[in-house]
Amino acid sequence: MSNSYTKKGEFKGFPVLSICYMKDDEERTLVSFGLKKAEGILEHSDEIAKFVEENSRKKTDNSPFGR
Repeated sequence: MSNSYTKKGEFKGFPVLSICYMKDDEERTLVSFGLKKAEGILEHSDEIAKFVEENSRKKTDNSPFGR
């Protein structure tokens, strides 16, 4: 996912982190989350990495990212 980047923002006064990417010269948001979900992601980052490793395939037509 080499063409992705993060952006910090706010939603209803709360901090939000978005993971974005460009497609056809248009910014798209892959996912946005707040502090509570970010803490959960960090707590389970090993399991998430294992999930990605076990389920990664070569680039598919419906994936916005290359492999």
